Amino acid sequence: MPPRTIDNYGLEASQRYADDQKIYDDSLVKDAGRIPSRTRIEVTQPTFPLELDALLGIQLREHTIALFSAPKDFFVQRRPLFTSQICPSLGSDEKTEATMEKLQHIHVAGEAEKERETLVNFCASLDHLNKMIIHANNERSRTQKG
Repeated sequence: MPPRTIDNYGLEASQRYADDQKIYDDSLVKDAGRIPSRTRIEVTQPTFPLELDALLGIQLREHTIALFSAPKDFFVQRRPLFTSQICPSLGSDEKTEATMEKLQHIHVAGEAEKERETLVNFCASLDHLNKMIIHANNERSRTQKG
Protein backbone atom coordinates (compact mmCIF):
# COMPACT_ATOMS: atom_id res chain seq x y z
CA MET A 1 0.00 0.00 0.00
CA PRO A 2 1.52 3.35 -1.00
CA PRO A 3 2.06 5.96 1.73
CA ARG A 4 -0.79 8.42 2.27
CA THR A 5 0.24 11.94 1.42
CA ILE A 6 -1.88 15.01 0.84
CA ASP A 7 -1.78 14.55 -2.92
CA ASN A 8 -3.22 11.01 -2.58
CA TYR A 9 -6.42 12.09 -0.82
CA GLY A 10 -8.27 13.15 -3.92
CA LEU A 11 -10.68 15.95 -4.65
CA GLU A 12 -13.16 15.02 -1.89
CA ALA A 13 -10.71 16.02 0.84
CA SER A 14 -10.16 19.44 -0.72
CA GLN A 15 -13.89 19.97 -1.11
CA ARG A 16 -14.50 18.94 2.50
CA TYR A 17 -11.77 21.35 3.66
CA ALA A 18 -13.32 24.19 1.64
CA ASP A 19 -16.78 23.43 3.08
CA ASP A 20 -15.39 23.34 6.61
CA GLN A 21 -13.64 26.68 6.08
CA LYS A 22 -16.98 28.26 5.13
CA ILE A 23 -18.48 27.44 8.52
CA TYR A 24 -15.25 27.93 10.50
CA ASP A 25 -15.09 31.12 12.52
CA ASP A 26 -11.44 31.95 13.21
CA SER A 27 -12.39 34.44 15.93
CA LEU A 28 -13.28 31.46 18.15
CA VAL A 29 -9.66 30.34 18.14
CA LYS A 30 -8.28 33.86 18.57
CA ASP A 31 -10.62 34.71 21.45
CA ALA A 32 -10.23 31.36 23.23
CA GLY A 33 -6.91 32.38 24.77
CA ARG A 34 -8.62 35.16 26.71
CA ILE A 35 -10.99 32.81 28.53
CA PRO A 36 -9.80 31.80 32.02
CA SER A 37 -9.28 28.04 32.27
CA ARG A 38 -11.74 27.53 35.17
CA THR A 39 -14.61 29.04 33.19
CA ARG A 40 -14.17 26.89 30.11
CA ILE A 41 -16.75 24.22 29.39
CA GLU A 42 -15.81 21.50 26.97
CA VAL A 43 -18.47 21.15 24.32
CA THR A 44 -17.76 18.61 21.64
CA GLN A 45 -21.17 17.22 20.77
CA PRO A 46 -22.47 18.35 17.39
CA THR A 47 -25.85 20.04 17.37
CA PHE A 48 -28.17 21.05 14.62
CA PRO A 49 -30.27 24.18 15.16
CA LEU A 50 -33.98 23.54 14.92
CA GLU A 51 -36.20 25.86 12.90
CA LEU A 52 -38.61 26.05 15.86
CA ASP A 53 -35.80 27.29 18.10
CA ALA A 54 -34.95 29.97 15.57
CA LEU A 55 -38.62 30.95 15.21
CA LEU A 56 -39.22 31.19 18.96
CA GLY A 57 -35.80 32.66 19.74
CA ILE A 58 -34.86 29.87 22.13
CA GLN A 59 -31.15 29.94 22.87
CA LEU A 60 -29.22 26.71 23.19
CA ARG A 61 -27.50 26.31 26.56
CA GLU A 62 -24.43 24.77 24.99
CA HIS A 63 -23.05 26.12 21.78
CA THR A 64 -20.92 23.55 20.01
CA ILE A 65 -18.29 24.07 17.39
CA ALA A 66 -17.24 20.46 16.88
CA LEU A 67 -18.21 18.56 13.76
CA PHE A 68 -17.85 15.20 15.55
CA SER A 69 -19.04 13.55 18.74
CA ALA A 70 -16.86 13.17 21.82
CA PRO A 71 -15.34 9.75 22.61
CA LYS A 72 -17.34 7.36 24.77
CA ASP A 73 -17.28 8.31 28.50
CA PHE A 74 -15.48 11.59 27.73
CA PHE A 75 -17.71 13.60 30.06
CA VAL A 76 -17.45 11.05 32.88
CA GLN A 77 -13.80 11.91 33.45
CA ARG A 78 -13.75 15.23 35.25
CA ARG A 79 -10.29 15.30 36.79
CA PRO A 80 -7.78 17.92 35.72
CA LEU A 81 -5.44 17.13 32.89
CA PHE A 82 -2.28 17.92 34.87
CA THR A 83 -2.31 16.26 38.29
CA SER A 84 0.43 15.93 40.86
CA GLN A 85 0.08 12.16 41.16
CA ILE A 86 0.49 9.36 38.68
CA CYS A 87 -2.26 7.32 40.35
CA PRO A 88 -4.51 9.54 42.51
CA SER A 89 -6.80 6.64 43.41
CA LEU A 90 -4.06 5.18 45.66
CA GLY A 91 -4.29 8.14 48.01
CA SER A 92 -1.96 10.93 49.01
CA ASP A 93 1.83 10.81 49.02
CA GLU A 94 1.78 10.48 52.82
CA LYS A 95 -0.43 7.41 52.59
CA THR A 96 1.90 5.81 50.03
CA GLU A 97 4.93 6.57 52.21
CA ALA A 98 3.18 5.10 55.27
CA THR A 99 2.38 1.95 53.29
CA MET A 100 5.98 1.68 52.16
CA GLU A 101 7.21 2.06 55.77
CA LYS A 102 4.86 -0.70 56.93
CA LEU A 103 6.00 -2.98 54.13
CA GLN A 104 9.67 -2.40 54.92
CA HIS A 105 9.21 -3.48 58.56
CA ILE A 106 7.32 -6.68 57.76
CA HIS A 107 9.46 -9.82 57.83
CA VAL A 108 8.18 -12.74 55.76
CA ALA A 109 9.79 -15.64 53.92
CA GLY A 110 9.48 -17.37 50.58
CA GLU A 111 7.07 -16.17 47.94
CA ALA A 112 5.61 -13.53 50.28
CA GLU A 113 9.06 -11.92 50.55
CA LYS A 114 9.18 -11.48 46.76
CA GLU A 115 5.73 -9.91 46.81
CA ARG A 116 6.74 -7.59 49.66
CA GLU A 117 9.85 -6.49 47.74
CA THR A 118 7.76 -5.92 44.62
CA LEU A 119 5.33 -3.73 46.56
CA VAL A 120 8.15 -1.76 48.20
CA ASN A 121 9.74 -1.18 44.78
CA PHE A 122 6.35 -0.16 43.39
CA CYS A 123 5.81 2.39 46.18
CA ALA A 124 9.33 3.79 45.67
CA SER A 125 8.78 4.07 41.90
CA LEU A 126 5.41 5.70 42.47
CA ASP A 127 6.96 8.25 44.81
CA HIS A 128 9.72 9.00 42.29
CA LEU A 129 7.22 9.40 39.41
CA ASN A 130 5.01 11.69 41.51
CA LYS A 131 8.02 13.92 42.22
CA MET A 132 8.82 13.97 38.49
CA ILE A 133 5.23 14.98 37.67
CA ILE A 134 5.32 17.78 40.24
CA HIS A 135 8.59 19.03 38.76
CA ALA A 136 7.19 18.85 35.21
CA ASN A 137 4.03 20.73 36.24
CA ASN A 138 6.12 23.40 37.96
CA GLU A 139 8.26 23.83 34.84
CA ARG A 140 5.15 23.94 32.64
CA SER A 141 3.60 26.62 34.84
CA ARG A 142 6.84 28.59 34.92
CA THR A 143 7.16 28.62 31.12
CA GLN A 144 3.49 29.48 30.62
CA LYS A 145 3.80 32.52 32.87
CA GLY A 146 6.52 33.83 30.63
